[in-house]
Amino acid sequence: MGSIGDLIIRFIAIGFGYLVACLGAGISYVFLSGLVRPEDFGRVPGIEITFTLIVGVIGVSAAFGRAALLPAFLAIGILEVTARRDWLYFVVGGMLIGAATGAFAIAGSEGEAVAWPLAVSAVAGAVGGSVYWLFAGRSSGSWLPSERRRRAEQWIVKQDSSAGRGSDKEPPPLA
Repeated sequence: MGSIGDLIIRFIAIGFGYLVACLGAGISYVFLSGLVRPEDFGRVPGIEITFTLIVGVIGVSAAFGRAALLPAFLAIGILEVTARRDWLYFVVGGMLIGAATGAFAIAGSEGEAVAWPLAVSAVAGAVGGSVYWLFAGRSSGSWLPSERRRRAEQWIVKQDSSAGRGSDKEPPPLA
């Protein structure tokens, strides 16, 4: 496929990865912040806990997605252009973005009540970064032209042009 097609597929993968990352961050935030506690599963009726989980996860995920959209796409763009594929880049970026969005959310608070929500937001961001890496970050920068691909294409053209002359003793380029 051409490079425009690769880029379009990459944009779709980035969007899907961001959506799933927001869901992962929302799920982790709901459980870590105490919106749903493990002991609630035995006491609260099933339909109520299910409704709380669905509304809580979707609501928190939407809030994370909206609050982190610009910084996340800036970080994703930088990591795409530089073709960084390491898990740690995405986790640290997610943690910083989560901490920043948590800091904006609790800007008026002070004291001990600030540390726990900020830590929960940072961990939720790290979970979101890990989920994004799992779905889209591992192939970051794959749409960019590479030296290896260029050499392989030159070798293929050379082999096609020399197919009639019987010169296939040269092995394909490996790196």
